[in-house]
Amino acid sequence: MATNITKENLIRLLQDDPVLLEELRSLLLTRELLELPEKFAEFAAATGERLHALEQSQTNLEQTLANFMESTERYFAKNDNDIGYLKGVSLEAQLPGRARAQVEHYLGIRRTRVLRAVTLHNLSHDFEDAVYEAEEAGFLTRRQRRRILNTDMVVRGRSMANGGDVYVAVEASFTADDSDIDRASRSAEALRKVFPNADAAAAVYCESISTENSRTAEDESVKVIANETL
Repeated sequence: MATNITKENLIRLLQDDPVLLEELRSLLLTRELLELPEKFAEFAAATGERLHALEQSQTNLEQTLANFMESTERYFAKNDNDIGYLKGVSLEAQLPGRARAQVEHYLGIRRTRVLRAVTLHNLSHDFEDAVYEAEEAGFLTRRQRRRILNTDMVVRGRSMANGGDVYVAVEASFTADDSDIDRASRSAEALRKVFPNADAAAAVYCESISTENSRTAEDESVKVIANETL
């Protein structure tokens, strides 16, 4: 007996019978196509795991890079400080020789004698005695006495202009700044109280100094002896 099956009837039949639908699908589709949804799900899961691992690796890499940068900054900061210290020590070693000659030239004095220098000890007991006696007599404060005795170099010479005694306070720094200028100025001011019958001057001996700091030194009457002005 002939059965009239329309397209609409077939669709309704397949919708109502899942088993028949699966059998028809197996006849029409290859095994590869049938397994495609399952394989795609497996692929998606594996891809998700790889992406998560990649994200974690990127996070670890970023943290490692941040730690490296921090360590590098600390290393260079430490070495900058060490190099700066060594440069300063090298400059201080020049004070009794080259710097003293430069002081004579730039400040117009002669026959200079180094009374104290940061790299030398016990140069002049008479000088230190005079400083302590001025403090004991009330002409000098304890802070001023310490400033004089902490000055990088103090020299005494004779003025080429009038032949009078001149005491010069010298601060040494590889790159001179306002603090060096201030120390030299305060040392010279204290020296005037110890030796009121002599003149006193201040100077900074450096490898370089900024134009702004040079103007500050000029305003403070501090002589700058530098190889380079930045």
